[in-house]
Amino acid sequence: MAKDEDMAGTPRAPGDQAPPGSPQTGMVPCPACHGSGQREGTPCPNCGGSGQVVQIVGDA
Repeated sequence: MAKDEDMAGTPRAPGDQAPPGSPQTGMVPCPACHGSGQREGTPCPNCGGSGQVVQIVGDA
């Protein structure tokens, strides 16, 4: 398992605050590309082009 993957092998984007599926997290629009997945005509480097990042939403 690579450092940038969760236990299921799902790749993490640089903008993720936690691995996908972690407790007290949720998917939110990427703040860098505002959910479009694109920046300057290329895939957004913050979300990996998905338009979403994992954000901690609980009070852990």
